[in-house]
Amino acid sequence: NVNSCQFYGPTTPAGTAYLLNGVSPNYSIQHNVSKCFFAQNNADIFLGDFWQGFTISQFNMTNGNVGLFVNSGATGILSQINMTDGQINQLTNQVVITSAVSNVIIKGVTFYVPANGTGLLMSATSDFNVISNQFIAVGGTLTGRQGIDMSGGVANTVGVIEGNLFRNLVNGINLQATSLNTNVQSNAYNGNTNNVVNAGAGNTIGGGNAVGSFPHIA
Repeated sequence: NVNSCQFYGPTTPAGTAYLLNGVSPNYSIQHNVSKCFFAQNNADIFLGDFWQGFTISQFNMTNGNVGLFVNSGATGILSQINMTDGQINQLTNQVVITSAVSNVIIKGVTFYVPANGTGLLMSATSDFNVISNQFIAVGGTLTGRQGIDMSGGVANTVGVIEGNLFRNLVNGINLQATSLNTNVQSNAYNGNTNNVVNAGAGNTIGGGNAVGSFPHIA
């Protein structure tokens, strides 16, 4: 367990604050991080090979390049990310999961999305819940900003995107052509070019979605 810590990088973001790696056939398991502050790191959390069971709660990540990162080349049966009750304000993408990871929960997180950045980018993620988060643009233009970008769906698994707020983005939710079986329900949208783009298969859109037309707030 890691509690009430501060992780600082240099003025120009570099390095990794928290690196999690196992070595086959042994998995690194049961990691719990809470009440920590991360600043100016290239990657605040880097989840590598052969791990299962990572929880982070009550956190703040700022002025780095990426908050949580799972590399596309990661190996092992990767499972169980639980990310709750935090704020992320990074310079590029906020959370990037580009390897096959199952059982992901992201709840109660505020994502501040910069120009040409994405709040949550997931590929090949299965059995996930993204609920009660906020995806908000930083700055005065919509340039290239996306709340959630989904691709690489996994057959016979499902995902839920529910109860989130998306504001002043080009795409609130972008379900790419390879996305599968994602249920998008009861979200709120305000000032986006596209609230939901659905090019995938087996996705369900609608039911309780609220669309606002309030003034842009930078």
